[in-house]
Amino acid sequence: MEQAILHLLYEYINIGKEPDVELANNIGSIILQNASYYAKITKVVFENVKQLDGGLAPALYSDQFATISFDMNIFYQLYNSVIYEYGSNLNADEVYQLKYFLFLKTLLHEYEHVLQHDIIKINSLGDLIITSSQEGMENLMNEYEEDQFYRFVGSNWMINPIERLAEINAIKKTLAILESSFYYINIDKYFNKMYQASLNMGYDVSRCPTIDFLRNVKQNEAINEINKELKKNNYSPEMKLELGL
Repeated sequence: MEQAILHLLYEYINIGKEPDVELANNIGSIILQNASYYAKITKVVFENVKQLDGGLAPALYSDQFATISFDMNIFYQLYNSVIYEYGSNLNADEVYQLKYFLFLKTLLHEYEHVLQHDIIKINSLGDLIITSSQEGMENLMNEYEEDQFYRFVGSNWMINPIERLAEINAIKKTLAILESSFYYINIDKYFNKMYQASLNMGYDVSRCPTIDFLRNVKQNEAINEINKELKKNNYSPEMKLELGL
């Protein structure tokens, strides 16, 4: 998978072609073909994305319509902010190349949501966390008015395991693609920093983001199951950090 996606990106980078909907859907086809279980065929469309309180979202997955909406205006805003912050560490070619890997990471994040929605059997602690979070969100969607629900989504984004794990896994997959080539070393360094930041997302001195979120969505039974699993099996500190525990 890594080499196939890298080849697609290299073709665009080499001829100076901007990321487009064809590239997005070709990458999406590779991701779904390599999924470990059947995942819903999902189409990428370029259109405006409704923004929630709490930050800019360049893309949004809809399970109902099996689409990923990708807002290139928002994407370029975020890309420019990254260049402003980190661009001094890159040469001109790397500044240009970084755009394609940020595009890839954003796309991979949304395809993580596709895979999350299609979990049909709980095979890991991560699966339990995702399905419990989804159930809690669905319950709140039925309980809250629409504006109230979207305010909750925006204010809880940093601790929501659905988002945390999508971001962490998207960065890990982007790094795997970068590391399959020796050509993008400085871009690889940027994504390693991003990965470390994503692991710490939602933590503070006194809270674990996943447990806090599950309490917020009234999934106390899931919290009990997680605690039993943690006592029964020895999870590494990094795995617990990744899972928000």
